[in-house]
Amino acid sequence: MINLAQLTEADFERMAQEINEISETQSEETLLTILGNALHDSGLTISSSNSFEILQPKMFNEGTEKFSMKKSMKFVSDTDPLSPNEAEEEGRRFWQRFKDKLRVTICNDPKIKELFEGDGSLKNYLIIGIPLILAALSITLNPLGLVIIATVFALILKVGFQAYCDFALV
Repeated sequence: MINLAQLTEADFERMAQEINEISETQSEETLLTILGNALHDSGLTISSSNSFEILQPKMFNEGTEKFSMKKSMKFVSDTDPLSPNEAEEEGRRFWQRFKDKLRVTICNDPKIKELFEGDGSLKNYLIIGIPLILAALSITLNPLGLVIIATVFALILKVGFQAYCDFALV
């Protein structure tokens, strides 16, 4: 697991460069498929629309069980990978659910306005934005967290921060 406090400016700069590259080289469908596979492989799925949480364990009903050791072990040992279409659909469901919640958080942040005005950088926003995403999803900066962060920011970069936030005003 990566500790955010140990990341340097150079680490955030590298993240920004990689996210820019991912955004420029990967299609939206590919990003959603990667996201869907990462969620599935981690045993997570999208919560129902009436739930406050965005992610929930796939292997047991979090509403009625705090945990299930047996169901978790069975899921890890017996689960089949998703088909590409299933993975894309899972990623799309996550993005549909999460993008509006994230939009409220990031579009009201003064640092994002600096990006709009050309005074900020993606690196500077990642320093603020990564903890916001991790907190919103109740996850840590582990391999799944890195995939979610890279995918979320790559999807936003595809449309542009300004367009992403302007959509919220429409």
